Amino acid sequence: MSNKQSTPLEIVELYIRHTSNEGDSDWIPRLCANPVRRHDPNSVTEMTHAEQMDRIRSSSVRELEPHFHTVVLHGEGPFVTWIWEMTVRKGDKRLCGIEVFKVENGLITDMWNSPYVQGAWG
Repeated sequence: MSNKQSTPLEIVELYIRHTSNEGDSDWIPRLCANPVRRHDPNSVTEMTHAEQMDRIRSSSVRELEPHFHTVVLHGEGPFVTWIWEMTVRKGDKRLCGIEVFKVENGLITDMWNSPYVQGAWG
């Protein structure tokens, strides 16, 4: 499947499935710009493909085998909003958060991350 023919929503769905839930960093070059901009409160970090792949491979959360459940996934134009809850297969941790993605020319170019919090959406 060519990313340029896929919708932004489809590209983010692939990102969630392969990188977030399966921890497969090999999908980064297929789905993300090089570099991608990660927007956090008060900062923007540009990450190359190699840095993104290392982040996924070395994540301490990966050891807990996280599973992300999508509460809301909505796309409009180049923007996709993902509201999620995460549980772990090893332990009892539960987090929730919101991310917004921007997709241009078939690649994720920007991600905005709210601070994650313990618990689930009410």
